[in-house]
Amino acid sequence: MGIRLAHQPLVGAGAGAGMVFACKVGAYHWLLLPLILIELECGELAVLGALDLCTLAVVSAGICLAALLFGNQSDKDLGRRGLAINFGFGDFVEACYPLMDRYPLVNFVSYIAAAAAGALICAKGNVQSSAYLPVPVGLALAGDNSRCWVLAEAGLICGILPFVATVVALIGDRRAEGLRG
Repeated sequence: MGIRLAHQPLVGAGAGAGMVFACKVGAYHWLLLPLILIELECGELAVLGALDLCTLAVVSAGICLAALLFGNQSDKDLGRRGLAINFGFGDFVEACYPLMDRYPLVNFVSYIAAAAAGALICAKGNVQSSAYLPVPVGLALAGDNSRCWVLAEAGLICGILPFVATVVALIGDRRAEGLRG
């Protein structure tokens, strides 16, 4: 069964960015989660599960890691909890929203990373996984080596780009405070 988005990079880019948008505006549980469950209902993995894993959990984990390493104490506390839950359970993507809302650069780059990962996942064919799993397990379930590597590449895009944007924003914020103080 499953949703067929194979070889459709533009659709994948829209789906990746759309997942971030839907989650941020509160549509995840009434729109995306039912679609993922419908796709998973036959016991197979899902393209939407792979998109969820990368565009939501890994984006949030990248932002939370930057907050843990470079943020103030409040950001570090948020980053520690968000990183552990996102990477370990594939959930609690909302942990990164305070930083996405505070820094437009982080928000923008998160959408770009999600769109790029969505395009990659859908352009390379039948890449599937599941949401709500530890990230390494989600990668391992992706299937053969080529699909696993595509999902790993998409995950790196979704983790590294928001991480770098958050580091830049946090360091810039710290420097601005130093100039004012």
